[in-house]
This record gives sequence, structure tokens and C-alpha cells, in this order.
Amino acid sequence: MSNLKIGIVLLAAGASTRMGESGPKQLLEYHGKTLLKHAGEIAAASVCRPLIAVTGFESDRTAVELADLPFQTIYNPDWPDGMGTSIREGLAAMLRHDEQIDGAIIMLCDQPLLTTEILNDLVQTAADKKSEVVASTYGGAAGVPALFARSLFDELLKLPPDHGARTLIKSHQDSASFIPFPGGETDIDTLQSYINLQK
Repeated sequence: MSNLKIGIVLLAAGASTRMGESGPKQLLEYHGKTLLKHAGEIAAASVCRPLIAVTGFESDRTAVELADLPFQTIYNPDWPDGMGTSIREGLAAMLRHDEQIDGAIIMLCDQPLLTTEILNDLVQTAADKKSEVVASTYGGAAGVPALFARSLFDELLKLPPDHGARTLIKSHQDSASFIPFPGGETDIDTLQSYINLQK
């Protein structure tokens, strides 16, 4: 495995308004544990360190889900303004933890088919191809989880509040590398998508 120092920012701050009464989605059950706990365990088993989780809506409840995992949990007071604010808080916390970090993976907690192998493959691909961006591909598009080199942190920190990592993937796609993520299009954005997952 590569000797790159890559951390993970796990975004878990949203209120999941499209879930209706059943949200927030990070606390929905999947295989006997919450989606957030499931995502946290996938990240914790990877080669990546440090692990930063960004909470917002119902932060006390979400933080408990990661209490027995090697995460530093950060509360984002600006979470209602959008995902860009959580990326900013997570990266800032990562830089405080390790100023020599080589890059960061941005991941969500609502892609239940994500595996540790995919996270490790992002890191290895970045090392092999010297790419500033390594993104996952699924459903005919590129998205998260995605790895961003330290050289792009300034751009990530300046993302508009209502923009996510995909904005940066698009702006650097000509020089990016990509790995397949089978099942990456399975995400939990609505109650119906959760019902379909349970089936």
C-alpha cells in the first residue's frame, strides 16, 4: 500500500429533509446498525488516518454512533447553509490534526454499498498515478467518495456553502483518475430509496 498520508472527512451533518419524518438518514438502521455507524466502520478499517466526522443536525445523537471508533467528531454550526461548510470544517480539523497530510477523502454516510477496498483503492490510485483527484464512478457519472490532494485544499476550503465535492471533481476532471464503485448509485436520499434498500 502507498505511503501517502490520506485522511477521511465523513459528512454527517444534514437534516435529510427529503426523508420526511424518518430522517435524519444517518441514524436509519441498516443491517442492525445505523448508516453512520456502518460508514464509520468502513472508514475505520481503511488505511486512512486521521478520521474526521462532521456533525450538525442532532449532533449529540450522531456523535454517539462513532464514539467507539477512531474518529474525531467536529460540530459544524453552519450546517444548515450546505455541504460546503461541512467540508470546510472537516478539512480545517484535519489540518489542525496533521499539517503534513497529503490528501483527504470526502465520503458520505448514505452509500451503504461502499467498501473499505474502494477507499483503499482511491489511495493506491492517487499514489500510482500522482493524480490530484481520484473519484468514484457509478451511474454514468463521477462522485464521492473522492480523494483530493493537499494541493486542492484551498479550493475545497473556498467551496460555496451549497456546493459539494462534485463541483471540484468536475473542474479537475481532465486531470483526474477514476475507479469504479459498483453500487455507488445506491444512496439513501428519500424514504422510498430506504425502503428499496431494505428489500
